[in-house]
Amino acid sequence: RVPGDWTRVAVGAPVPGWHDYAEAATADAEFVPEGPTRSDETLMLYFTSGTTARPKLVEHTHLSYPVGHLSTMYWIGLRPGDVHLNISSPGWAKHA
Repeated sequence: RVPGDWTRVAVGAPVPGWHDYAEAATADAEFVPEGPTRSDETLMLYFTSGTTARPKLVEHTHLSYPVGHLSTMYWIGLRPGDVHLNISSPGWAKHA
């Protein structure tokens, strides 16, 4: 059981107490935040692929995720005006 206040979204068949993904198409196009977002708040959660060990849950905050993009930019030496072809998820091996 995961503590906290979570929103669950069901795709396909309805699930009692969950939001229906199909209803997202009826939402207002304009997003108005409820308030400021702190840098330590969770932005996303995902699992590593488990290449060298069992998959692990990774949390990115509103601070850590952009820092990952900056480190990738410096790691591959991107400069303003550069064109970059990315054939996999951005920062796959670095942001995990």
